[in-house]
Amino acid sequence: MTKLSQIEQKIKEVCPWLMELTFGCEVKYGKDSIKSGKIISKMVNGLYTVLNDKNTIRASIDVVDIVEVLGKEPQLSDLLYTIKSVNENNQEKGVYFDLGGSELLLMSRSPLKIENSVSYDLTKSIRENLENEELCDFIHQLICK
Repeated sequence: MTKLSQIEQKIKEVCPWLMELTFGCEVKYGKDSIKSGKIISKMVNGLYTVLNDKNTIRASIDVVDIVEVLGKEPQLSDLLYTIKSVNENNQEKGVYFDLGGSELLLMSRSPLKIENSVSYDLTKSIRENLENEELCDFIHQLICK
């Protein structure tokens, strides 16, 4: 499993709301042929409206038609929540954030010095940011120990 996959898995483990069948949740569905799409609404009758990968709406997806729940794409808030949750009892090391312009600086720190710092580009998604190997390694060390 890649570091990116491990990070995404850990975020979804710590943030269970990403796996709820609500707006934006990606699912695989179908009986004979499996398709993927994102839930855009739950109708009064309990069926889900799904926007498929061709950006056309296919209505009337029942929960039994859902083969796999892939979840929502994690956002920066989910990443920060995961970092906080995983590291809140770590007395020896702290994680600090500094916001400047379109960049978030993440720093790991021991009591006497900053050990490492990396930049997170706020104009990009988590997946795009984690293509930066240095940032991916940093986040992986913080939450996938």
